[in-house]
Amino acid sequence: MYTNACSLSGKMDELRSLIYTDNFDILAITETWANEEITDAELALDGYVLFRNDRKKGDYTKGGGVALYMKDILRSRVCYKLTNSTFEHSIWCYINF
Repeated sequence: MYTNACSLSGKMDELRSLIYTDNFDILAITETWANEEITDAELALDGYVLFRNDRKKGDYTKGGGVALYMKDILRSRVCYKLTNSTFEHSIWCYINF
């Protein structure tokens, strides 16, 4: 699933309802508007591993922030080489099969 959240923290109840109804394996979310003040616990989904790349400090008026939720059975891990590339609003993961 892919969606543009326009502020994820305020829509977590809606997201939880959606994923438990449709049972997605991977969720890609743009425009999370998350920052270092929002904890992983606030954005957690049971059964999923969260990978996030938040807006940079002081850059809170421009939108931004991305997140990937991967089903915990997928054994995923972040791909730092691509996540830390020049494309700052991205997050990349490996899935181990």
